[in-house]
Amino acid sequence: MRTDTNRLASVVSVVTLLCCVCPLIAEEALKPKDPQPTAATEATWLGRLRERADEFEEEYGTGVSLLINYQGQFLLNGERREGKGKSSYSHLLEVSQRLWPGAKLFVTSDGGSGEGLNPIVGSVLDVNCDAGEPTCIYVSRLYLAQGLLDEKVTIAAGKMDLTDFFDASEVANDENIQFLSSSLVNNPTIPFPDFAIGAVVRAEPAEWFYAQAGVADAQAEGTETGLNTAFHDEDYFFNIYEVGFCPQIAERQGNYRFIFWYDPQAVDHVDGRGAERDDMGFALSFDQEVTDRVTLFLRYGFAHEKVREIEHFWSLGGQLAAPLARRDDDVLGVGISQAIMGRDFQDANGAAATETLFETYYRVQVTENVAISPLMQVIVNPGADSDADCAVTAGVRAVFSF
Repeated sequence: MRTDTNRLASVVSVVTLLCCVCPLIAEEALKPKDPQPTAATEATWLGRLRERADEFEEEYGTGVSLLINYQGQFLLNGERREGKGKSSYSHLLEVSQRLWPGAKLFVTSDGGSGEGLNPIVGSVLDVNCDAGEPTCIYVSRLYLAQGLLDEKVTIAAGKMDLTDFFDASEVANDENIQFLSSSLVNNPTIPFPDFAIGAVVRAEPAEWFYAQAGVADAQAEGTETGLNTAFHDEDYFFNIYEVGFCPQIAERQGNYRFIFWYDPQAVDHVDGRGAERDDMGFALSFDQEVTDRVTLFLRYGFAHEKVREIEHFWSLGGQLAAPLARRDDDVLGVGISQAIMGRDFQDANGAAATETLFETYYRVQVTENVAISPLMQVIVNPGADSDADCAVTAGVRAVFSF
């Protein structure tokens, strides 16, 4: 791996500057000008529209929400890549309908444009999990959820995204308002199918414990109905199981999830020498409140090195709420993730043993419906290439929710 002390020092300086300067800019530029911001917000047409929508949902059980997510990133450093700027955006429309007691129907449509910096950086951990959406508008979810036994048991079935239910985290799971790298949103060693026909059953016998199981079409294509792959001769269904403990430790909420998954479909060996079925692995996802404002998280995953590029994965970090005075809704997040490549993949591709990604963001809650997040990432050995320069990205995310 090439070593450049001055360049590395510059990278560290830039990251430090982002963490220090962005909060100060936000504090100065976004100080509340109105002594009664709540009253002012309620007086806006958007506030009134939200009130009417809430009233409509209360009376008729119909909920509607729209989210527009824009990301602009600029590559600051990287071999033959300097000066590259890319943007992407996505939109998500969700409609929910309350039916009979305990039952709710969910429908979402997605779409977007732009690959972002992912193809340029070539990171196995991805620098933009929200990029790459098809330009068409497609139905991503269409499922029914039924609560039973006073909501202690929930059954959901239809076209769904299993990441909505499994491998969750309180501070590293929402790709719309938290981290941008997919490695800090979900565990890359778990081969979740795309939006797929499937079902989830969850039992929560106590507030501190739950168990759930999910199954979904392993060959799903998110932009299709799934009827052409879920119910044909090859009945490949991905299975995932999770047990979770949610204790109060010193009056601080913790969540400790243990995950096992099974993929029956044939997967090619990473060295190109054959294929095999019945792959499996395990993972964990922890998060723990430390103070009223600080929550930490940890993930780990293991997969079979013969068929998966990443054999081991871990990530950790935390979130600081209200980092500045009078900015109670702002959030500062810091995370690090590392992919440890399997030996078979290393030998077949001359790859490095690891790729490591650092990310930090500061989310400024401009209004109830608008959030702006400056962010920065540092990727060491991008693409698990030991000869590649360290890649550094800087960018901003704008999220509009209605």
